[in-house]
Amino acid sequence: MRETFVKQLCKGGCALALLVAWALPAAAQARGNIRSTSRITIKPERLGDFQAAAKEYATIVKKAGWDKSFTVWRSQTGPSEFLLSRYFEKWADIGPESGMAQDPKLKEVSADLTRLGVRIAQCEDKTERLIAEVLPELSLPRAAEPPVMIRVLRSQVKPDRVDEYLTLIQNEVLPAAKKSGATTFSVARVRYGAPSTEFISVLGLQGWGDMDGGGPIVKAMGGENAYRAFLRKITPLLVESQYDVYRFQPDLSYRPPR
Repeated sequence: MRETFVKQLCKGGCALALLVAWALPAAAQARGNIRSTSRITIKPERLGDFQAAAKEYATIVKKAGWDKSFTVWRSQTGPSEFLLSRYFEKWADIGPESGMAQDPKLKEVSADLTRLGVRIAQCEDKTERLIAEVLPELSLPRAAEPPVMIRVLRSQVKPDRVDEYLTLIQNEVLPAAKKSGATTFSVARVRYGAPSTEFISVLGLQGWGDMDGGGPIVKAMGGENAYRAFLRKITPLLVESQYDVYRFQPDLSYRPPR
């Protein structure tokens, strides 16, 4: 059953939930490999209100000098939705029961954040939350700056073929990502919110033009013929897969100064 993001957090204490509904803190984000991603669908008539409230939220935490961060992405394909992404170092940092919502740097603005959390929740139609674990051995080091766009591949792997899938990613896809010059490439395994045989691959793009010629991975593998040979090896391992593209929303995101 899908619930709004605020309702999910209220299970751990609604007073805290309203404060962190839009930006649950992420400790040691640069090192964390636990990624929480909420896919948020907005009521069409509340889109402008949602964007204004989210932008105000980011402005407030910036003025407060908050040392945590979150990024927001808007879909360019598939259903119209936003992604809210955060990284955590420890599982204990995820839930509101950790008390992180009481960060002293946000104490003076907590009333404003609570107000905005309610307003944002009222704009939501539905929310799906996935928690995945980034696999460092299959990923590039996290870039200092978010890319303009990301291409997200969700792959459902046959349970008895997972090891073969991971081997192909490590031996063929990761080297191609490195060769392509991409600054953002990660592979994560879903832990909660979807089957654990689902893997999420994220490739950073500077724009749609990066997809000319088949895209960075295809070109780095040696072109269409080489890529088709790769597909003949990986397709039998999959139940299904889907690509989608999202654009970074800097005005709705917050990343503290380095």
